[in-house]
Amino acid sequence: MQDSNIRDNNEHPPAEDSYYWAGSFPVSSKEQLPGRKTDEELRRLVASKLKSISQIDASKVVINVVDQIVSITGSVQTYEQKRRIGEEIWKIEGVVKVLNELHVLEPSTAGPARRD
Repeated sequence: MQDSNIRDNNEHPPAEDSYYWAGSFPVSSKEQLPGRKTDEELRRLVASKLKSISQIDASKVVINVVDQIVSITGSVQTYEQKRRIGEEIWKIEGVVKVLNELHVLEPSTAGPARRD
């Protein structure tokens, strides 16, 4: 029985970046595909889109993009704003996933409006 921590000389070293398939070919996440937006380009597009949404203060929203996956954290006032921001980001060409981790400051805005 071999110790799993001992490496065989024929073994390949662990990958330093991630790979995915483009058609029939594996592609490294560090390579730029023609027509593919970089993470920085997507971050700028997301920031621009958030600034253009009326009635939403996006100054407390933090945007991270890694491998075309957009992660947004921070806070917004209502659940409607959280939902709308997520939907608008999905509309941006090149975004493959949205992780909407926004905190809602007014949780009473969930569900139907109250009638007192």
